[in-house]
Amino acid sequence: MAWINSIVNADLVEILIRFLEAFIISSIVGLDREKTRRPAGLRTHVIVTLGACIVTIACEMFPYADADVFRIPAQVLSGIGFIGAGTILRYKDNVVGLTTAASLWTCACFGICAGMGAHPIVIIGGILFVLTLKTVPGIERRFLNKVVDFNITVTAGENKKDLAKVSELIKANNIEIKSVNMNVDKYGNKLYEFSLGAPNDTAKMKFMNDLYLLDVTGVKEDKDVFNED
Repeated sequence: MAWINSIVNADLVEILIRFLEAFIISSIVGLDREKTRRPAGLRTHVIVTLGACIVTIACEMFPYADADVFRIPAQVLSGIGFIGAGTILRYKDNVVGLTTAASLWTCACFGICAGMGAHPIVIIGGILFVLTLKTVPGIERRFLNKVVDFNITVTAGENKKDLAKVSELIKANNIEIKSVNMNVDKYGNKLYEFSLGAPNDTAKMKFMNDLYLLDVTGVKEDKDVFNED
């Protein structure tokens, strides 16, 4: 049978190289997303990239005279869009997860290129992709005045002085207030949720240190906020 001959005649070393390329680039990107606690991390990126690579290699190994071998990889890219959409979240006034969604889609592209044996594209594109993930955030913060987003929650009972102290500290540290939401806990205390923006990481750290030095009870930082586009 034709498909058996395709497997027997396949260059296993070349196939191994293609899978290895897909695994390496997806692992690097996945580790970056994992370290920054993104919704899609190492396993998701590796699985998506290897899956795209498998489909592309399979299309080459089982050619049919009247078939368009690029149709299946094209459908893979469309399907990755649905997975990427699941990583995009809205947290109050911030939309997060766009970079992770884009990295998943790009990794699928690398998987297809690796499956096709386009080694220069995978190597050069992979280097540029990783450099973008690693260097662009710092450039944005330094030269484009991109703020560092974070949130704090202040619990205020009958005493309004604590809230006033926090507000004064925010103003003194040149921290931008993006939004303030008020909720009530089960004890009747008012919870003020501040969505803030600092000019840089240093300014944020200084503000948080000053905040914890204040004689204010019931202040905490929300650790689930992601700083990415």
